[in-house]
Amino acid sequence: MSQPEPAEKPKIPGWVIPVAVTAILALILFVSNQPIVGAEGRPLVTSTDDYRRFSDQALADSQEILAKWDRGEAVTQEERVKLQGALEKYDAMSDFNPTGFEPYYVSGKINLILDRPDRADSRIRQSISNGLELLRRASPEKNPERVKVLKLTLAEAHYVNSRVQFKLGNFKEAETEAAAAASAVPGAPVYWWALGSALVELGKVPQARIAVQNALNLDPSYKPAQQLRQLIER
Repeated sequence: MSQPEPAEKPKIPGWVIPVAVTAILALILFVSNQPIVGAEGRPLVTSTDDYRRFSDQALADSQEILAKWDRGEAVTQEERVKLQGALEKYDAMSDFNPTGFEPYYVSGKINLILDRPDRADSRIRQSISNGLELLRRASPEKNPERVKVLKLTLAEAHYVNSRVQFKLGNFKEAETEAAAAASAVPGAPVYWWALGSALVELGKVPQARIAVQNALNLDPSYKPAQQLRQLIER
């Protein structure tokens, strides 16, 4: 498959795009008016006020930990417990509004961190499906900023899906998803690193070198890309 064009060389930290997306999502609530009963013993969201309250609480419990993971840092057991609590809220939000993006996306990311790739797979795929539908309905003429944000969040969802598929051993799909993210936001080092990781597993070492170099051009200090380059050059 054809690879995205080489990235420009602005110096931005490798973790900035995922962290920024998490912050942006805090401002986006795609809420319907029809409550749906929760499942698996989760707390119930019964109104838009509940939804907003759950979103605020889940964000407060998870935002810093997710940012830490995006930077490539280890998540402690205590932090994993906090993520589990936030996860229950995000899944309850999805029960209430199954057409939303944010709850499915963050649930997929948290499930990946908690080593539940199968659950992460279904959640992140649903977030992409919902996000594409929201984008289809958005009007670039009336609300260009909304369209811009949706495209950014979809790129992040493709990146997380790449990580999920890598964890599941689906390296070809991991390559496809990371390439989609890097094509949409070529200034994100983390997307190039994810692409390079998948390419290494597929034995496409020359292409992997290019992807890793793109990541390091954008952020020379990005440790995951440094480590991947060392792996490639052994």
